[in-house]
Amino acid sequence: MIYDAVILGAGISGLSAAKFLKLGGIEPLIIEKNSYAGGKAHTERTADFVIEEGPNGFLDNKPDTLELAEKSLLNPDLLRANDKAEKRFIFSGGRLHELPFSPAAFIKSPLLSFGGKLRLAAEPFVRKKYEDETLADFVKRRFGKEALNKLIGPMATGVYAGDPDTMSVESAFGRIKELERNYGSLFKALIKLKKSSNAAAFGGGRLTSFTGGLSQMVGGISKGIGIRLNCRALLIRKDEKLFIVETDSGEIKTKRLISALPAYTLAKIAVGFDKELAETADIISYAPVDVAAFGYNRKLELDGFGFLFALDQMNSAIGVLWDSSIFPRAAAGHSLIRIIIGGARLHHMADKSDEEIINIAKEELKRTMDLNVEPDLIRIIRHKKAIPQYLMNHKDIVKIIDEKESRNKGLKIIGNAFRGIGLNDCVSAGKKAALSMTA
Repeated sequence: MIYDAVILGAGISGLSAAKFLKLGGIEPLIIEKNSYAGGKAHTERTADFVIEEGPNGFLDNKPDTLELAEKSLLNPDLLRANDKAEKRFIFSGGRLHELPFSPAAFIKSPLLSFGGKLRLAAEPFVRKKYEDETLADFVKRRFGKEALNKLIGPMATGVYAGDPDTMSVESAFGRIKELERNYGSLFKALIKLKKSSNAAAFGGGRLTSFTGGLSQMVGGISKGIGIRLNCRALLIRKDEKLFIVETDSGEIKTKRLISALPAYTLAKIAVGFDKELAETADIISYAPVDVAAFGYNRKLELDGFGFLFALDQMNSAIGVLWDSSIFPRAAAGHSLIRIIIGGARLHHMADKSDEEIINIAKEELKRTMDLNVEPDLIRIIRHKKAIPQYLMNHKDIVKIIDEKESRNKGLKIIGNAFRGIGLNDCVSAGKKAALSMTA
């Protein structure tokens, strides 16, 4: 049998590609090594808690994900974050500081020193730079060292679990670099864009999930899609116009092939197909992350999204999510917190034992929130290769990937390792790949 399209990997990228292929009249088959679909978008439900093993959700300012939800009949189950989730904090100087989101709040905030505020205010007078640079160099150049330590650095580690000293600003935050090139100043760009129809150019949107967590999204997308679970792809070959995927349960032939695999897995199975492709994918590094989920059979005073650590305060954890304050993720009278440990800057922390991770999480909660209450439920979630890192060579990697696609008709390579790590990015990449094959 020759399939119209085969997709490797049933994460959000692969599922999105499959759904849009099906909507375009092509019946895809997904190959997935795990016993479940969704990848890191996986939810554990207990009697009292809904625990996300990976991301919390997506921002509702991108149309592709909302379209996918609508086409998957999931709109009635869309769940927007609570209003209090707009409040976010930074742990600095031994205490939590609410992030200021207005000029008046920023002036009054003790998060930055007076000198740090003056340096930030001088941003419009900094000359623009066209070349790529690390995120740390970009922020220090435009906003100063204090802004890197207490504002942009923590946010970057929160999103990418990354290290600002090695991340490419162009690859990881391309829109910011584009605005600098076009307007010379990010503050000037913000003012001009707010006056135009491009007010959303700086992002925004509201965090959104589903009543049953992201696993409900996965289930909705998966309906009507052929998925072969517990099936591991071993090798890719090409025979004239057909792609051949060798799996541990037999050979599969297809006219169209979409890889939605992690870069390190693609590197292993692409060796026989294209050595340069395999070597290029293998360059991409991943940051390890451990998650300690603590459930409490009591109501804690959690008022906000949670907090990140200033870089100089980042001993073991990247941040703390007050999940039951963001979404109704705990039963009435209960609370749920997740502590995110490790990342690129603290990769050695993710090698600790379960007992050590639990103790680290408890110590961080006591240090930051003065919380010394024993949790009633504990879950440790380990991601040895959690988030791909977009380093200074990333744009060269993507260029090679693009060339490989152009030379092999019917081949698309997607996933969060290449053109965006967020859930919205994965959905958009899946849709774009599908539309290119149904056009």
